[in-house]
Order: sequence, then structure tokens, then C-alpha cells
Amino acid sequence: MPDHSNESRLIEVRKASAKGLLRRPDDRAHPLDEGPAIGLDEVLRALWRRKLILIGTVLVVTIAAAFVIFQLTPKYTARTTVMIDPNQQQIVDIQAVVTGLSGDPFTVESQVEVITARSVAQKVIDEIGLASLPEFNAELRSDEGTIKGFIKSMIPEAVIAWIRPEPPPEAEDARRERVMAEVMRAFYSRLQVTPVGRSRVVAIEFTSEDPALAARVANEVADAYIIQQLEAQFDATEQATTWLNDRLETLRAATLASEKAVADFRNRSLSGNGGPPELLDEQITQLSQQLLDAQARYNEAQSRYANIQRLVEIGGPRAAFNTFESAFTAALREQEATLRQRQAELSSEYGPRHPVMINLNAELNSIEQQISTEVNNYLAAVQGDMRVAEEQVRSLRQSLAELQSARARANEAGIQLGALEREAQANRTLFETFLNRFKEAEQISLAQPDAWVISRAGTPTIPSFPKTNLLLLLSSGLGLLLGLGLVVAAEMLEAGLRSTEEVEKALGVPGLGLVPAVPRGRLGRRPEDYVMDRPFSAYAESLRALYTNLLMIQQREGIGNSVLVTSAIPSEGKSVLLASLARVVASGGRRVLVIDCDLRRPQINVLFDLPNEIGLASYLAGRASADQILHRSDPSGAHVITSGPMPANAQEVLRSARMDQFLAQMRVEYDLILIDGPPVMAVSDPKVLAGISDQCLFVARWRQTRRAAVRHALKQMMDTDVHVAGVVLTQVNIRRNAMYGFGDSGYYYGKYGAYYVN
Repeated sequence: MPDHSNESRLIEVRKASAKGLLRRPDDRAHPLDEGPAIGLDEVLRALWRRKLILIGTVLVVTIAAAFVIFQLTPKYTARTTVMIDPNQQQIVDIQAVVTGLSGDPFTVESQVEVITARSVAQKVIDEIGLASLPEFNAELRSDEGTIKGFIKSMIPEAVIAWIRPEPPPEAEDARRERVMAEVMRAFYSRLQVTPVGRSRVVAIEFTSEDPALAARVANEVADAYIIQQLEAQFDATEQATTWLNDRLETLRAATLASEKAVADFRNRSLSGNGGPPELLDEQITQLSQQLLDAQARYNEAQSRYANIQRLVEIGGPRAAFNTFESAFTAALREQEATLRQRQAELSSEYGPRHPVMINLNAELNSIEQQISTEVNNYLAAVQGDMRVAEEQVRSLRQSLAELQSARARANEAGIQLGALEREAQANRTLFETFLNRFKEAEQISLAQPDAWVISRAGTPTIPSFPKTNLLLLLSSGLGLLLGLGLVVAAEMLEAGLRSTEEVEKALGVPGLGLVPAVPRGRLGRRPEDYVMDRPFSAYAESLRALYTNLLMIQQREGIGNSVLVTSAIPSEGKSVLLASLARVVASGGRRVLVIDCDLRRPQINVLFDLPNEIGLASYLAGRASADQILHRSDPSGAHVITSGPMPANAQEVLRSARMDQFLAQMRVEYDLILIDGPPVMAVSDPKVLAGISDQCLFVARWRQTRRAAVRHALKQMMDTDVHVAGVVLTQVNIRRNAMYGFGDSGYYYGKYGAYYVN
């Protein structure tokens, strides 16, 4: 039954080739021409194709890992937790004597380093005696019963001595130091101290082959750390007590000396400065007030004197006298007024020379003299008051200056006294502080450590190493990853052609179909015989589809009916394909001629069970006629011409005019001429045959022939301008090919298998 879908695809490929869309084999493909990205279905099909590699890799890795895991010595991890608590309640303020721990994260990390200190480790090692245990002391360890011991037993002692010679003799002290260093390294390799989250809790974990030993060591490390804390506090306190005792004597003497210096200076300053500063301040205040009063009186007297003197200068003594207010001045004014009145009364009766008038004038002159005298006396009195006030001001100022000088000296003395008092107070305070610390240090036995055990380690029952289930799961995952890598590598390293799609994509020529492989044991016959016994098998149907494709090319391109069948390398199955194709086409009533042109390694005579004494070479050499070399006895009705004896110049024989004439004659007599040519990569005969053939059918073995070889061979054939019909893939495992999921993978398998009788 013809494969119509393959025919339709072939027509499309040929149309694309006619439009120049298909490349020659030497053209470089653009990355976008590689088709769509790999899909999930392709990945799954690849995994299914390589399932044995994948499953086998997982099993091998898992079994090997299980063997190693079960050989490992189980180890147990015990855990003790310690609280770093710097805020514990203490009966005495020991932190005032010895600084305690703060609560910040850096303190917790610092305490982790303290726990892992060598001093703590040495105490634990000595307390438990880890140096006497084979787990920690390599000198006590035996390799008997281990893989290492088994390997050593298989190696001769001479080889071991050559690889690892005996070390020179070692001194006992050096040996003990080396052993202790190894024990210490083994101890630290099993100890792990880590903070728990962001808390002040520290986890102490120890791993050992003995679960009871693991718990004991974890607890001993916690106890040794806490004891070390207490010992450090006791040592620090003892040193502090000794130092405080010495310091107290010095401070006591300094305090007494400073207090005596204060008392002496205070006595000297009081006697030398006229009294205490408070009394001086009071005297200064009083003198200041008296000075102000004296200055006021002086200013007032000076003002009165200046006013009277100015009145006298302007209006005479009378002007100044008018400003006086006293009993005497009032009597003078009254007496003068009386005299002036009498003078006025008598002036009309008496003349100026009258004795009465003369007496009156004399009295008035006397009053004027008294006024002048009074004014002068007043000026003298005011001037005296002014001088007295001025003297008082000067005296008071001098006294005030002396008091202020004394007060300044008192201030300076006060500053010095204050400094001495502060020094004395500081010495007294420091002495009291040290005295209190000394008393607290004597009570240090009541102090508590800054850490305490939250939970002590119990004997573990489940090994922490190896985690068998987890390791087996990881090994299976590793095996799966390795298997996937091998699958990818196998897919990438597969350089053969697997489908007609790959043929067209990789080579740029049409893929003419897939020819299933026929098992050698099927019916005990060869493929070329099997096609006659099972004419409706998938193998026979694939050959009919191939012939249909060749016939369509012949009709569409208008070319002849001679087809050169060749391959890139030997053992591709081209001769078997040619023989099977000839029998299938001939069984359908077509006139088919098979010509064996592989003059070097002929196969047609073997496939058709024919003699090869004479053949094509004999005819071309003129030693036989066409009827003599033509065999017509094949059951299918196909006619066969064997190669005959190998000539010395095969290429010249095939290139001869007699060969051209012979093929021209055969083209008229037969519907299909199949020419079996040698491989292209082996000899250059196919290029000669390409020149006399109408088209070329290229045969490649499914998944075996490398693409590069086929591409190179096609390039050589295309350089001859031969019409390459396409490539057919032979010996296809149809069941395995279906796993690839290509467009042509299901032609002869699965639901289409019901159409064939295999």
C-alpha cells in the first residue's frame, strides 16, 4: 500500500528545492533553520529511549552508595545546652570588683570561643582519659576488619615499606606531644559549639562512636567551662583583694594628709586676711554705703557753694541772701523793712542831711554790712562742710580699697582652700570606695558564674551519621543526575540520521523514506527473499513507497528511469535494498533491470544466487553479448546483470561509450533500471556512474552512518551535477524509531501495524 503522506511530503520538499529553499550539503545552516526548540515530548521520548542507561545509572550509583554507607561506622551526637546569663541575681556586687559578661551577641560568640579553648579541651581529655581510647589515639587503632586493612593485606609488605617507610625513632617526650596533638585534633573534629538562634543559649555537641561517651564528653565540656568561669572569678578576686589592701593604705595616708592641709590653710588664711570672707563682705557693704552717703553730702555742699557764689557774682550778696531761710535772716529782713518804711515816711519831712535821715541811712548801711557778712559767713560754712565731706569720701575710699584688697586675698585663699578641700574629698571618696570593694571582695565565695546548664546531654540512641535514608536518597538523586547527563551525552553523541526530517534538515535533500530492518531469523530467509514470502509486510510496503517516490520524481522532473543506488561507506545495506526493491517492483508487473556496477566488490550475484563468470565487465570488454549477461530466471520477474570479472581499469570501462549505448538501449526496454554502485567514500566509481545515470538514490544506515560522512559524500555527488533523488534510511528498528516521535516514526508501527502482514 503506497504511503500517500510520505508522497505528499516529498512533493513539498521537491517544490521547495525547485524554489531554491533547500541547501547544498556544504551550505551552512542559520541557527533559526534548526526548527523549534526542544519540547517536553521530545525530552520524554529521549528519556524513554535511554531508559536503560538512566535506570542502570541510578541503580549502580545507589547500590555502590549503599555498599559504602553500610560499611561506615555509625556515630552518635549528644547535645548539652548552656545559658550565658550575665544578669543573674548576686548576693554581692561582684561585678563591681570583677567585670562580668554583657548580654550582647558578641559576648555570646566570645564565650563560644572560651568553651572551645584549649584549656577546657585539655581538662576534658584528662578527666575522661580520651588519650587511652583507640577512637582518639591512632596508635591504639587497628585496621583489622576494615576496608583499609583488607587493602593493606592485599599489598605485599615490601611494597608497603617502600611506599611508607618506617619513621626514625622518636623521643618519648616528642611522642607524647605528638599523640596529645592528635588526640586534641580528634577531639576538636568531633566537638561543635554554636549559639542557638539569636538567644544567649549555646549548644555543645559532641560526636563519638560510643553514645555514652558522646554524652559524657558534652556534659564534661559544659562543666569544665563553668568551673573555669568560677576559677577565673576567684583568681581575679584574689588578685583584686591583694591590690585593694595595698591601695587602701596609700589612700588612707593621702586622705589624712589632704585633710590636715585643708585645716592648716584655713587657719593661715583667716589670720592673715582680717577675718573670714563673710565678715569682710559685711564691712565692705557698710563702707560702701557710708561712702555713698559722704559722696552725696559732698556733692550737696559743693552744689550749694557753687549756687551762692554764682548769685553773688550776678546780683551781689543781696541776691544770695534772699535765698537764706533762718531766724536771723528773717529778723534782718524785718529790721531792714522797718527802716525802709521809716525812711520813706521821714524823707518827706526831713532832708537827706537831717540827722534823723543820716541815722536811718547809717542803720541801713549797717544792715547791708550784716547781710554781706552773713553771706560770707554762709559761704565759709558751706565751704567747710564741703571740705569735711571731701575728706570723709577720701578716707572711706581708702578704707574700702583696703577691705576689697583683703577680700581679694581672701578669695584667692578660698580658691586654694576649695582645691584642697576637693582633693581631700576625692581622697576620702576613693578611700571609702576601695574600702567597700575590699569588704565585697572578702565575700566573693557567695558569687555565681555567668553561665548555667539548661539541659544535660542524654545517651543518644539514633546515629547522627550516617543518615542512611538521606544518603541513599541523595545517592539516588546523584545517580539520576548522572543518568540524565549520560542520556544527554548519548543523545548529543548520536551522529547518525534517525528520520527523514533529520535528513532534510541536516543534508538539504529529500528524505525518501524509512526501510524497516528484517531480523535474520524471520522465516529463515534473507530480506530479499523475505519480501517475496511476505509481500504485504511493512518491509515490502516501505519499498513500494520508495518506488512510488522515485516514480513521481521521474515523472515530475522528466528524467530517465535509470537510478544509481549508492552510499557513503560500505555495509549500509544498499545492495540488499536494491535487490529487495527490484523484486517488489517486478512483482507488481513492472519491467525491472538490476545492473551490478560495483566491479570491485560485487554483491548482486550473491543476493540473487547467480553465477558471476561473465557479466557487465565482460560485455563492456566485448567478450560477451547482452543476452549472455542478462539473467531472467528470478522468481519476481526482475532481470539481473552481474558485474563479471573485475577489470584492471574499472573507471575507464564504466566511462566507455559502449556503457552509454548499453544504458540507452536498456532504458527503452525496461520501466526501471537499478544500478548498484560502490560507496562514494571508498572509490571514485560512483562519480563516473553518476554521469551516465538519470538520478541517484543515496542509502544510509539508520542511526549508524554519521551525518558528516553522508554530507561529504553527497557533496561529492552533487559536484558531478547528478540529480540526487534523495536519501533512504535502511535497517530501521521501527519499534525504537517510534520512540523518537518524528513525523515518520509511526508509519510501520503502532496503530498502522494492522495494515501489514509481517
